Amino acid sequence: IIQKEAKQIRVAAFNVLNYDNAVVNGLKPDRGANTVSEFNRQHQKIVKAIKTIDADVYGLMEITNNGYDDKSAVAYLTKALGSDWKYIIPPKQNKLGTDAIAVAIIYNSKRVKTVNEAVIYDDGTELNRVTMAQTFQPMSGGKQFTIVPNHLKSKGSCPKDIASNDADQKDGQGCWNATRLTAVQKILQWSATNPTKSTQPNYLFVGDLNSYAKEDPILEFEKAKYKVLLNDEKVGQGKNAYSYVFGVASDANGYGGAGNLDHAIADEH
Repeated sequence: IIQKEAKQIRVAAFNVLNYDNAVVNGLKPDRGANTVSEFNRQHQKIVKAIKTIDADVYGLMEITNNGYDDKSAVAYLTKALGSDWKYIIPPKQNKLGTDAIAVAIIYNSKRVKTVNEAVIYDDGTELNRVTMAQTFQPMSGGKQFTIVPNHLKSKGSCPKDIASNDADQKDGQGCWNATRLTAVQKILQWSATNPTKSTQPNYLFVGDLNSYAKEDPILEFEKAKYKVLLNDEKVGQGKNAYSYVFGVASDANGYGGAGNLDHAIADEH
């Protein structure tokens, strides 16, 4: 939350879980709903949730990567939220990377305005999703802030080479930890160049980093003097923070627990 006097601007991350409007365009979906009724059910739940959260800017994950025209998924979702809502179109981009799903940014244009153009960052691995950065400013004035939605490589589909640095090192961080760590290091280097050319970036990295709070990628943010908001004692949930519950703690295998792979991470400003 970016605060100015008694008014607040709320920024949220939202995973729309393979939101793909292909079926309403008469096309075969890649990963999303297979029927119009199935898609409509998902669509209505997401729209209701976004309106209930009532944030001013959302970083979205897992929206289908089908461009930015009127038939695109991001356009379809944004239109359903009302005429005040807009979505960011990165310059000179028909899609955001080559993956089936992508990140996106939507915002309430009555509450915030864009500052300069969005910029994209592609680490070239085809493992992490291409990200973007967009600077905003509250319509009422106040500090600018820059949102950077991220979706890093998951812990699944481990590399076949068990000697790889990305193989499970049996340290609790799962597979692809080296790739996620390198991604964070590169994103921090990129952001340090102030790619949106704002007067004061005030970064907020949001999204599915596929890393728990004490894993290397998140600790890398902390080493760079960023604050992991969910784990912060003042603005978050503290040391017991979690964003989801996985499994059942009392199952036969002893699996289950709560954790946070999803984060909001802010710079010192």
